[in-house]
Amino acid sequence: VSVCPFCASDAEWPVDIVVVYASRTVIPTSFSERIEVEGTLEVGSFIDPGSGFVSQLRIRDAVFHKLN
Repeated sequence: VSVCPFCASDAEWPVDIVVVYASRTVIPTSFSERIEVEGTLEVGSFIDPGSGFVSQLRIRDAVFHKLN
């Protein structure tokens, strides 16, 4: 991504990137491992108050499931 999610405006941020807010601590998995994510989809401009991260799409209270 050529846009900084912490310093760019929401107008500059790509609309095809989804920020995921997990409902609990997530143990990292291999990038090549397939997962399914479930949660509540939020659409529209949002700046995370804790990090300043800009997003257009978010999944809140997400849970992850590994796929076979």
